[in-house]
Amino acid sequence: IVTSVNTVLGGGDFLMLQVATGVIVSKSFGVAGLFSLCPFGGYQMTYMNASTHLTAAYPDDSGQAVPFAINQEHIFSHRGVLGLNMVATYVTAGFEFTVGATQRSYAFKLGTQF
Repeated sequence: IVTSVNTVLGGGDFLMLQVATGVIVSKSFGVAGLFSLCPFGGYQMTYMNASTHLTAAYPDDSGQAVPFAINQEHIFSHRGVLGLNMVATYVTAGFEFTVGATQRSYAFKLGTQF
């Protein structure tokens, strides 16, 4: 089970909160005693709340002030994740493919494990 809470730092006039939870299933396989492969798959649900700070914005010529320069958004998204990790001694490499209703992304990673 994976959970995360994210926000934007350093943006004085933009507020964003992202909360995600998901489930990942994986199984590691040793290959000839040299390295291990670990395929994984999972599901993630994300909630995002984004807006600006309270401001007196005038979006049109009506002279009517609105409380937010960008209207507050509540976004729920669901996505699936497939990937493969490889670990050889202290080096790890991996690939991840994420697909959602409106988004597809690919990720590569290379690092060390200690």
